Amino acid sequence: MYIRPAHNDDLQTIFDIERNTFPPQEAACLETFAYRLKNFPECFFVAENDEGIIVAFLSGRPALRLTGQGVTDDMYENVQLPSGDTFVILSVNTRPDFQNMGYASGLLSHAACTAKKLGCRRMLLACKEEKLSFYGRAGYVSTGVSDSCHGGAVWYDMTMDL
Repeated sequence: MYIRPAHNDDLQTIFDIERNTFPPQEAACLETFAYRLKNFPECFFVAENDEGIIVAFLSGRPALRLTGQGVTDDMYENVQLPSGDTFVILSVNTRPDFQNMGYASGLLSHAACTAKKLGCRRMLLACKEEKLSFYGRAGYVSTGVSDSCHGGAVWYDMTMDL
């Protein structure tokens, strides 16, 4: 596995992975990924397999969040928000045919190391109930149902101190 920063040339592949892993009402659009890459390039990574094919990605953004505050829907939007010491993970996706091979876990570890270098004190994400145990194994702790109702789904906030 090779993890590297995302580039503009990767955006269509990233978007294709997103469309294959989330329902349409929850999936980010191509323009959203372009916005994230332009505004938070230090928080956007891809994972390649041994053949150099992008099989997973992670995008995030720094945000001003106090302990106990969770993910809000505006974090997913293409808007400027106050930056702070929390690294918010907005997307972690792996192609279905490469899931359960460690790509998402590798990206999460990479993001945590990057967040520390950026001066962040915590990681924050929202996930569906079926992913709670996965993120729990990665060191995240659930803080309950999220305020986010992105795409009409029920999400759970998870946090990890760095």
